[in-house]
Amino acid sequence: MPSSHAKGAPGEDAPADHKPVINRHVYVPHYLHLIANAVTSGGSRIYLEKFGVGLNEGRIAAENAVLGTRRRFTHDIVPTGSFTDPEYGSIGLTESEARARYDCAVGVVRYEDLLRPVADGRPDGFCKLIVESRRRYVLGAHVLGEYSAEVIQMVAACMAANLRVEQIAELQLAFPTFTEAVGTAAQLIVQDLGIAPIAPSWSSLVPRS
Repeated sequence: MPSSHAKGAPGEDAPADHKPVINRHVYVPHYLHLIANAVTSGGSRIYLEKFGVGLNEGRIAAENAVLGTRRRFTHDIVPTGSFTDPEYGSIGLTESEARARYDCAVGVVRYEDLLRPVADGRPDGFCKLIVESRRRYVLGAHVLGEYSAEVIQMVAACMAANLRVEQIAELQLAFPTFTEAVGTAAQLIVQDLGIAPIAPSWSSLVPRS
């Protein structure tokens, strides 16, 4: 399955309509018809860099090739994760990247403040949510700890739906779950921005040495 994340080979000149998305071996337009031609002819060697992205690209390329549609593919919302120990999940901008471009609010929730991680004996971890302060849309999120790759999918769905942080804070999530971290982080940001008050977590009340 193809992926169009990588850069083209040095010295290659891309046709004007192929410049938006570039592959390591072939230049690929947003409509992915060049990928479809390469796959059907078997004449190009294309490497998979991100399996999930490649699956989406391949599906859209096949539809465009067979059905004659003009669906576009973008890499605006691409969650990533790893099933390491501890697991991690990430989407969007990092905090430093976001602060360099926007006025931001950041909410960090520790797993030790959530019932499910504590009950499962996996309290080490956190969820960080990054929001643009003026319009209050999510710019990125980063999770470290158990089920991180699953938790980050929640943020991806919120970003795809263009939910503002206060809407995320009001979502009724299953309890107790690791995904609560996203809603709780949103609630912290809502409080920080002065949109609504929220009760402090118990760990914030405990003096730290």
